[in-house]
Amino acid sequence: MRRIVKILSFLFLITSCSDQQPKPPLSGLLWGGEGNRLIIQSISNPTEVLDTLLISHLGEFSWQPNSFTSGFYRLSKTDGDGTILVLENEHPLYIDGQYFTFPNQTKITGGVSSTGFIRVDKFSEQWRKQLNETTSSIIPPNWEPKKEEIEKLHTYLDSIDAVYKTLIFQKEDHPLERMYALIQTSGKRHLFNIIKDSTLFLSTAKALTPYRKFPNVKTFLSKTDKLNKFVQQKELLRPGKKFPFHIIADTTILAQIEGVPVYLELYKPSDPINKSQWSLNENEVLHYSNSKIKICKIALDSIPDSKQLKAIIYYNPSKEEKTKLIENIPIHQLPTNFIIDKDGVIVASDIWNQQRREVLDRLLKK
Repeated sequence: MRRIVKILSFLFLITSCSDQQPKPPLSGLLWGGEGNRLIIQSISNPTEVLDTLLISHLGEFSWQPNSFTSGFYRLSKTDGDGTILVLENEHPLYIDGQYFTFPNQTKITGGVSSTGFIRVDKFSEQWRKQLNETTSSIIPPNWEPKKEEIEKLHTYLDSIDAVYKTLIFQKEDHPLERMYALIQTSGKRHLFNIIKDSTLFLSTAKALTPYRKFPNVKTFLSKTDKLNKFVQQKELLRPGKKFPFHIIADTTILAQIEGVPVYLELYKPSDPINKSQWSLNENEVLHYSNSKIKICKIALDSIPDSKQLKAIIYYNPSKEEKTKLIENIPIHQLPTNFIIDKDGVIVASDIWNQQRREVLDRLLKK
């Protein structure tokens, strides 16, 4: 009899262990959603994970993928309404809410849970829509803008960005939500500029250490590591510091720009954006070059400038010289510029349009 009891106990133990399935990374209950579907998609790689989850007659759903990577996921209804979730194997999420109001008024337990992601998505969509409406209404087909029109457009778009920045980024949000806010884009336009908003990027990065394994976080931290080095290097070339003229190897060029006020610009002649940036200011730069300010353009690609003006000093360094320049001058994007006084002290850098005119005018009066 005892032998039978032991055997039965052993079989019961085996059965109990085999019944203990690992909890799915995501499950929940959406009242009123019987027969409907939810779509789950990876944010870091939308084509990698795209599953459809059926809501049972009891309103229950769960997601148990064959393989799983911790990170950001978008859970949405088939009509597009959804939210961003942070899923981890160690912290399964459980959702409780109404299908028809999802993602609003939804309770999430087990992990990062707040309304931050929903808010970021909502205002980001509004920001993109306003940018598109603005550019489509202002820029007609075959538009050939004047300098003043482009400046006005950039100023207006920047003002739109400024409004949505305050709505989208909240310092009290979870670090992952703050990171998600900082990486919002509309086409090639970034809402937050990693250089101008470097303080936000670096402070957020410090709080993301526990989430380094997330693919999105790895990418973000890789960028902020480079940013930190850039900021340290930029500090050496801030206004008030001496410009390192020794990095310019050509002694003929050097003799022309040392000991005098100089406007120094690094650019790529082959890049249309660089050309447009320069052409908008050609007349005013010629005006300053006819005064006591030297104008020097340093090309950072191998294609010579198709339009060269006698009043401007052009410098096309060798490959080795370009490498040295790039190593010593922190360049986030091209074109970049420096305004330097006769003593070799940097007065300003990376300023354009009206700001540049004001600084150059002040330099002429000295």
